Amino acid sequence: MIIAADGAVESWRYWPKQKAFGSSTENVVPRLRGLIDKAVEEHLLSDVPVASFLSGGIDSSVITALAAQKLANKLQTYSVGFDQAEFDESAIADEVARRYGTTHHQIRLSEEQVIESVTEAVAKLDLPSVDAINTYIVAHAVASHGVKVALSGLGGDELFGGYPSFHDIPRLQLIAAFPRFLRRLASLAGNLGDRLADVPSTGPSRARPLASAFFYR
Repeated sequence: MIIAADGAVESWRYWPKQKAFGSSTENVVPRLRGLIDKAVEEHLLSDVPVASFLSGGIDSSVITALAAQKLANKLQTYSVGFDQAEFDESAIADEVARRYGTTHHQIRLSEEQVIESVTEAVAKLDLPSVDAINTYIVAHAVASHGVKVALSGLGGDELFGGYPSFHDIPRLQLIAAFPRFLRRLASLAGNLGDRLADVPSTGPSRARPLASAFFYR
């Protein structure tokens, strides 16, 4: 959107251009390992102790393992446990912490504390986000222990297609091929229809339906 000095408003829809690129499939595993290793090492450079959020998932476990090895088993790890068993992965986090010799701290939150944290997080969000609420809860709890810098596995699912909704990309590409006015008819179906209508038009870039799949989850 451009707002001129005289108050005239000009707006349009756009999508960033993506340059086509190719990469060799040879030695993918060692090259990927090297990149992750370098990223962790660079993020350990700090003038205060660096901790690690350890949820028990693949992303945070990999980062914790590499960081612990580089810090000679002097890494502080934190996991947040919940009273509800279906949401609690603290047992897996404990196992990872024992394996890599970290000083592990488990912070347990009651249902009332979670509700209070969610309410506070939503009030401070700039835009709707699922991950932001989770991160806020964890960061708020860990900050109360005096931790100022912590590594996180946030973003791993976006890079490696970890969310189940990413399997919907072929269907989203099919929907994107229809003219927008036809997709707009889907808005009659309610909220889901509105989101289908807003799927970016199809094109050579796979980033568009990928972003849409991320939006749907």
